[in-house]
Amino acid sequence: MLELKSKRIFSLDVIRCFAIIFVIILHFLLNMGNFFKDDIDSIVWYIPFLIRALVFTGVPLFLMLSGYLLNQRLANKKFYKKLFYILGIYLIASVFTALGNVFILNEPFKFWKAFNKILEFEYFPYSWYVEMYVGLFLMIPFLNVLWNNLKNKKQKEYLIVTLFFISIACTICRNPQVLPDYWISMYPITFYFVGAWFSEYEISWTLKKSAYSLLSCVLIFSGLNFAMCYHHSVHKLNSLAD
Repeated sequence: MLELKSKRIFSLDVIRCFAIIFVIILHFLLNMGNFFKDDIDSIVWYIPFLIRALVFTGVPLFLMLSGYLLNQRLANKKFYKKLFYILGIYLIASVFTALGNVFILNEPFKFWKAFNKILEFEYFPYSWYVEMYVGLFLMIPFLNVLWNNLKNKKQKEYLIVTLFFISIACTICRNPQVLPDYWISMYPITFYFVGAWFSEYEISWTLKKSAYSLLSCVLIFSGLNFAMCYHHSVHKLNSLAD
């Protein structure tokens, strides 16, 4: 498996492409003010919910790819040097954001304010992902110690199921809340371990079975979200859950 991962895997590039497209579509939906602010009172609104349920997998796909590819990495200088690559991309994106704000939006530029926002990962709206991934990256070698020292497949599945219930399943059942949601922010670790599981254990599903499974999940989760938001706005429902 390690020898295989040292080569370029075309299927992983395809997953990356889909993940990028899904993130773009998701942010398009986020900027549809009516979808999030107006009360959902028509079956027509189910279409955005259906699309959202599919494209919401964009970030999880990236996290699972990390688990798939990095689950054997150890804590050493070679590994941590790659952190500067991530931070370098973030810094370049921040510089271009600053230039756009000054020369396109005509916003005044204050060096120390911009400097502080860069350090706090707040200079542009989606820098939260960099902040999240930096923390995950620093933990990867130690997450790998946990993962690789579990004795068998069953123990690893228990770990994933436990993390699923405390970080993901609780977000589905929030109105009313039936599961503890204190650990929601651990979802990156959950998806990382899911990726590690796929790296170690293969699923012999046909394309047809995989498509049916994906369609079933999308229909179920979009239906649940639509039902919970019916006669409410998405923003209002989220505020009630919080």
